[in-house]
Amino acid sequence: MIENLTRAEHEVLLRQDFAAFAGRCFPDLNPQTRLVMNWHLEVIAAKLMEVWQGKIRRLIINLPPRHLKSLLASIAYPAWCLGHDPSAQFLSVSYAQDPPTSSPAIAAPS
Repeated sequence: MIENLTRAEHEVLLRQDFAAFAGRCFPDLNPQTRLVMNWHLEVIAAKLMEVWQGKIRRLIINLPPRHLKSLLASIAYPAWCLGHDPSAQFLSVSYAQDPPTSSPAIAAPS
């Protein structure tokens, strides 16, 4: 369906449909990987749209690792919202990671 759209129609779709926008973000963030849209991504996108519309005030997304939760909720969603309302504010929280110098690939300064 998306292949048959004109450029203008595609741009309108990306502004109106968060799932399409997230799908468009994926190749920029993961150029070596092909995205296969699945039902769980559509559900997450629909729930995030309900958050944006004010229908849901609190949303918890529980899925195993590598199900694109972070891409959808922490990267694409804030970008999509800021595109619609540049004055919007986000608070982002992430789990702790080791400092970069603890990696064997990075040599500690002598």
